[in-house]
Amino acid sequence: MFDLDGTLLDTLEDLGDAVNLTLRERNLPEHPYPFFRHAVGDGARMLITRSLPENLRDHDTVGAAHDSLRQHYATTWNIKTHTYAGIDDMLRTLKQQG
Repeated sequence: MFDLDGTLLDTLEDLGDAVNLTLRERNLPEHPYPFFRHAVGDGARMLITRSLPENLRDHDTVGAAHDSLRQHYATTWNIKTHTYAGIDDMLRTLKQQG
């Protein structure tokens, strides 16, 4: 009924932190959180592709960075993630209404 990421939950900072950790491991420039607002929305592989420097967006580099991102996010997805304001109340109301 609802998309979770970016609709019910604000996951941007945890996603950004996982991407930046992946970039940091490769000694690549990191991005501020506002960058990720425009980089998300088409899956994790596209997120890491957009986050890499253009000259490093080849198949092998993207694949390795994507694997790393998935590993990092699997263990850090819930550190800063939270529901958006009003979502808890909305879900309670919907549940009460059946």
